Amino acid sequence: PCKAAKPAFEAMSTEFDKDVTKEIKFAIVYEHNLGDSIHLYNVRAFPTYILMKCGEEVARIEGANLDGIRKMIESHDCGPDLSQGRSLGGGSSNLSAEEARNQ
Repeated sequence: PCKAAKPAFEAMSTEFDKDVTKEIKFAIVYEHNLGDSIHLYNVRAFPTYILMKCGEEVARIEGANLDGIRKMIESHDCGPDLSQGRSLGGGSSNLSAEEARNQ
């Protein structure tokens, strides 16, 4: 199932990479590279797809269920984090437009 699903998984990665409304990274980790992490992430089936957000698992799909992966991504907010943006003019709202231009 892993080998059969890999091309479609990679195509989905490319598709979401082009979608500016989503900020999501895809990765393939092979079981022989997991070591003890297989227990840390409670991997019981291959393939296992885990959706992480801020370092925490928010959803998982066990088995080659590509429609399930798409639904998992769509059902969680995987958009870009816009909370860290900066305002124009250095971020100070106490300045007039003229004062900001003169800085």
